[in-house]
Amino acid sequence: MTARFPLNAVRSQVNWLQNNTRTASNFAPDQGYGSLRREFDGLRLAYVELLRTLTPQQLERGANSLGELYEGLDIMDGAFANYDDDIAGGKTARVALNNVCRVLCQSSGLWLKDLDKTASRLRIGWGS
Repeated sequence: MTARFPLNAVRSQVNWLQNNTRTASNFAPDQGYGSLRREFDGLRLAYVELLRTLTPQQLERGANSLGELYEGLDIMDGAFANYDDDIAGGKTARVALNNVCRVLCQSSGLWLKDLDKTASRLRIGWGS
């Protein structure tokens, strides 16, 4: 079994999250926020599933990079706390949502580049 499909699932989830960041503001802020939250949670789950498909050798060789990618997800998750802080600070829900969208779109793009570099180095998705 190869990790090709789980890797593609992670890439797809990033694309869905990024698409959602472009459309979330078309909905009521609560709906847009909820949609972003679901897509982001889906990305985290897809990444965890990818990790489960890796060989012990891949996990060992990529431990630092794979850990940094997981930490990157934790950092991106902070955008949701920033939303709450923006609301508490008096910003409108629409402005707070737009901020979350911007941060998640940019950070997920950078995260995906790091994932692709790591996947290439560890030969994830290259077959058995």
